[in-house]
Amino acid sequence: MRMRVIGITGTFGSGKGTIVKYLQEVYKAKHFSGRAIIAKCAHDHYGIITKDRDDLRINANRLREELGPDILVRTAADCAKEQKCHIAIIESIRCTGEIDYLKERFGNLFFLLAVDAEQKERFKRIVFRGDITDKVSFEEFCRQESAEIESTSLWEQNLMRCIARANHIILNNGIKDDLHAAVDKFLYEDVI
Repeated sequence: MRMRVIGITGTFGSGKGTIVKYLQEVYKAKHFSGRAIIAKCAHDHYGIITKDRDDLRINANRLREELGPDILVRTAADCAKEQKCHIAIIESIRCTGEIDYLKERFGNLFFLLAVDAEQKERFKRIVFRGDITDKVSFEEFCRQESAEIESTSLWEQNLMRCIARANHIILNNGIKDDLHAAVDKFLYEDVI
């Protein structure tokens, strides 16, 4: 069976990581993290170490502008191809140029899943998660998110356009079991 590629897009704290973990545990999918790829590419190309969400956004935009809007997902896709996995997850898709590349490369074996939730609920989740990029006030969280919500550029983050292009959108305002059920539905209706 040929490899299927699931791109995951969505707002901060909406549940992308929870979806990834579920897909890994239940469906034995391989995960290729956007954050890790940005950090690696920024280090390889510029000798920069990313420290926070703003650094990640700035470096991702710079990489996409200078090396093409597909540089990050191309790197992830190449890694997935080498590992010969059944399901590859590329998380987190943040610009339309990345979607265009994955659709062109994988055709009908590429599926884009979007996840969103209410903003205050998402902020609570990131505070609980406690990652280094999550140690921000609610105001800073809103500012960072607004910097990634819309852009007219192919290489800059545009979460709203990415979400609009998804094969399936999950609103994750409930409990984890509801999210898992929604992911199962997406997989059985669209992917498998």
